Amino acid sequence: MKSHSSVPKFGIDVLDQGHERLFDLERRLLSFCGKGYDSCESCSADTQDECEKPFSALLEELLVVMWEHFRDEESLMIHLPPEPAQAHKYEHAEISKVFSSLMVQDPQTRFLQNRRELVKILGLWVHDHIERWDMPLARQIKRNTAELIQ
Repeated sequence: MKSHSSVPKFGIDVLDQGHERLFDLERRLLSFCGKGYDSCESCSADTQDECEKPFSALLEELLVVMWEHFRDEESLMIHLPPEPAQAHKYEHAEISKVFSSLMVQDPQTRFLQNRRELVKILGLWVHDHIERWDMPLARQIKRNTAELIQ
């Protein structure tokens, strides 16, 4: 997974704060196992049961933060031409669909069994999405703001 030592800053508070929250959640998910195991299979069934609830709560928090961030970003998309705005919104919908499908599961399936996949998807979104979609959005907002000031 790609990793950044620090959260990219765009100088747009709502974007920077949302990214900070997402990076914090990513760090918390990556370091979730207090035993330092890479895989939950190394733990007993009892230990996995103990971890399941807090891990699930962390994922639920991630979904809420992610959807709030999408809402905030989409409110800024008035600064984009219609086509890029629609493409960016479509990307949000696709990411939401993937995460939601991972969260809706058979009661017999544990979140921990999907931990690696969930963290991988989070890393892809947090880093690749910011580079591919949020940087151009921030540049366009700054350009539009500079034009208004002149």
